[in-house]
Amino acid sequence: MKRKTQIVFIILLGLFLNVTAQSNNNTELEVLVERAKKAGLDNDRIIKFLDLIKQKEAALLEIKNSSKDESIYGILESPMQKTNTEVKMEFAKNLANLISKEEYLSILEEEIKQAATKEATKEMNNVLKAHELTDDQKKKVYALIAHYYLNQSVTKAYYLYDKKLKEQKLSALRFYFEKNYKKLMESFGIELGISKKVDTNTFQY
Repeated sequence: MKRKTQIVFIILLGLFLNVTAQSNNNTELEVLVERAKKAGLDNDRIIKFLDLIKQKEAALLEIKNSSKDESIYGILESPMQKTNTEVKMEFAKNLANLISKEEYLSILEEEIKQAATKEATKEMNNVLKAHELTDDQKKKVYALIAHYYLNQSVTKAYYLYDKKLKEQKLSALRFYFEKNYKKLMESFGIELGISKKVDTNTFQY
């Protein structure tokens, strides 16, 4: 029974993580089980976690099925019917009440790092276009940028349920990142000049 419970957990966790966990490879399944354990989820929270996932999947399926039954004129849609976005936001809120951001990152770290690495690489290329750095300096700058984008990615996902809170968290991350970036570049003898207004996706190189 314990083994069956683990397999069910793996399958549902795979849906949640958006990873290809459909393989029958026991090693891959064990890796996912270890992720949950390392994240600190005990049996009780794993059960609750699974329940949240099942509720979300059931709600999304209900929306999909109900859309097929709507009138051709689209006037019979129930005002009580939740949208996909509302379901996902509700799931994110309930999940945040169950696990911490650190636990969330622990489970999703591999996938989040993949997305964050792409953004960090783009930013690093822009830095290198603006400044000539030594190999050691490149490593330090990239480490700072990669750390920022990792935190940015997990923050966007974890606080999906509250736009205002999410934006506050992201603003704080960017403020400290730009402050540390400027301090690091100045330690290399590189002056960035007078700060200027930047958009939400770039910083002053």
